[in-house]
Amino acid sequence: MSTATYTVTGTSAAGCTNTASATVTINPTISVTASFTSVCTGQSVTLTATGSGSSYTWSGGVVNGVSFTPATTTTYTVTGTLGACTATATQTITVGVGTPTVIANTTSNTICAGDAVTLTGSGATTYVWTGGVIDAIAFNPSATTTYTVTGTTGGCSNTATQTITVNPIPSVTANATNTVLCAGQAVTLTGAGATSYSWSGGVVDGVSFVPDSSGTYTVTGTSLFSSTASVMVSMAVVDTSVTQAGNILTANSTTASYQWVNCSTSYSIIAGETNQSYTPLVDGSYAVIINESGCIDTSGCFIVMTTNINGFSASGINVSPNPSTGIICFDLGKENKLLIEVYNMLGQKIKTQQVTTSDNKINLQDNINGTYILKIYYSDEVIMKRLILVK
Repeated sequence: MSTATYTVTGTSAAGCTNTASATVTINPTISVTASFTSVCTGQSVTLTATGSGSSYTWSGGVVNGVSFTPATTTTYTVTGTLGACTATATQTITVGVGTPTVIANTTSNTICAGDAVTLTGSGATTYVWTGGVIDAIAFNPSATTTYTVTGTTGGCSNTATQTITVNPIPSVTANATNTVLCAGQAVTLTGAGATSYSWSGGVVDGVSFVPDSSGTYTVTGTSLFSSTASVMVSMAVVDTSVTQAGNILTANSTTASYQWVNCSTSYSIIAGETNQSYTPLVDGSYAVIINESGCIDTSGCFIVMTTNINGFSASGINVSPNPSTGIICFDLGKENKLLIEVYNMLGQKIKTQQVTTSDNKINLQDNINGTYILKIYYSDEVIMKRLILVK
């Protein structure tokens, strides 16, 4: 505060003078400045009063020249003091102008480990995420995490959060009671590591079945989430092929055990014949039982004629023509009737017929070209003859 005394001298018309004095008191002047007049929520501001005052007191607890964070739009009053004199000034700070309402968005709140998720912000212009996440770019969270996005518009920012829950994938295993099966053998498939299981191929978990062929079966195990596993089930194929060289039969499988049987007597076991090759001592139809690693199957029957394959019997029986186009005539010799069985080279009987002196023909015209065996029964004897069919 400052004062000044002013004196005035007055003069009359007669030339007489007189004086008077007046004292003037000068109050302090105040000038207010603000670092910002409009701020975003949470943004600080500094109010500063200057002028001729010796001290300045602000409303609202504001300290002159010290930054603070206004909560709402407020008009602040400053009182400047100089001695006993005071003066005031005001400054309005607007809060919340342009503060964005930020939203944190996600493609999924809950995922399986290894799955991708995309976080995107909305409500502002630019977005910065914690955890190294880039807005709108997919990534693979390794664990449950809460991510914070800061959205900014025109210098004003706001935040939002989004929690991504990462559930572990169940460790599913596929099990089989046996992975190598014989034909017709059953197997049971079971899953482990989850709560429920669904198998491919119509298989029911824990229920045995007989596969038709080798294949891979896939199980989907589900707890909160699902995972898959597979198991290969192979069907062991037994090689039952046999090579015939004259009257010697040889099984082609080299890694098996063998048992030769007589097809003519209901597949009866031939004692002692357990080698890979077999040479029958008498005419007949023979097969071999193959055992490969516990899987057993039987070959087709093969006809072996050790004697009299093309000869005539003492009774004068004859067959003509040979080769034949399909009609075969029999010369019964001294016999009145014959029982004829016709076999293909697989040992399969394809025809049985009785011939007599008045009906001595067999018709094979419906059969394919090839070699056939005629088994001729008469009196108490049996002879075999090879027949060539060419049409």
